[in-house]
Amino acid sequence: MERSSSPWYSAELEPDCGVGTGAELGPGVMLLDRTRLPGKAMPATVGAGAKVGGGAVVAGVRVGEGAYVAAGEAEEDARSSRIPK
Repeated sequence: MERSSSPWYSAELEPDCGVGTGAELGPGVMLLDRTRLPGKAMPATVGAGAKVGGGAVVAGVRVGEGAYVAAGEAEEDARSSRIPK
């Protein structure tokens, strides 16, 4: 399938898409499959070790404020396991 025939293709997004290159994208971030992460995510990058939005990282690293995702597993960050007494 050609990009131009894909329902997710947009010529205006093509020049600076930069997925995985460290380029800033936003508001919202387009992933490799042309889906979008909602909300404002600037500065944001998508790829291994890249940040998406407020401190989250996609591609098997950190997602959100206290979770790490790798190979489908979620693991709590040590900071998130501290419960105030």
